[in-house]
Amino acid sequence: YLETHVGAAPYESSLALSLLWVGIILGRFSCSRITQWIPSETIIPWGGLVGGFSMLAALAFGRAEAVMIGVFIAGLFTGAIIPLLVNIACRWFPKNTGTVSSMIFLSGTAAMMTLPWLLGFAAEHLGFGAAMPFTGVTLLVVFVLGLFIRKQQIGG
Repeated sequence: YLETHVGAAPYESSLALSLLWVGIILGRFSCSRITQWIPSETIIPWGGLVGGFSMLAALAFGRAEAVMIGVFIAGLFTGAIIPLLVNIACRWFPKNTGTVSSMIFLSGTAAMMTLPWLLGFAAEHLGFGAAMPFTGVTLLVVFVLGLFIRKQQIGG
């Protein structure tokens, strides 16, 4: 996307991907401390919202620097979602921790196989500019699903 649509240099594309992973790592490290004060059920939806908006805003700017910042923020705020989901599921089903963990990782694996393919398919048919916003939109879906999880936890 950065090279073909934005016109960035290859090293900028590599740096953006590295910044995404640095954000994910920092997000996972920080969530282990933050969950002492903020429940996992609160972190997931709001992380998805911040991550989704940062991705969409970065893409709207259409500059390599904005995308680098946007993917870093998205990684930082959404990087811990999977470990937080495992934590919640194991709390909800303490007698079936192996099963719920397996189901989360199985569904995550299915998503990692299908979503990049769908994004590539959309990019081939619609172009990178039209396909890339799906990355931010999926994080906004995390926000909505996270609100559902939060509501279930509260008992609503």
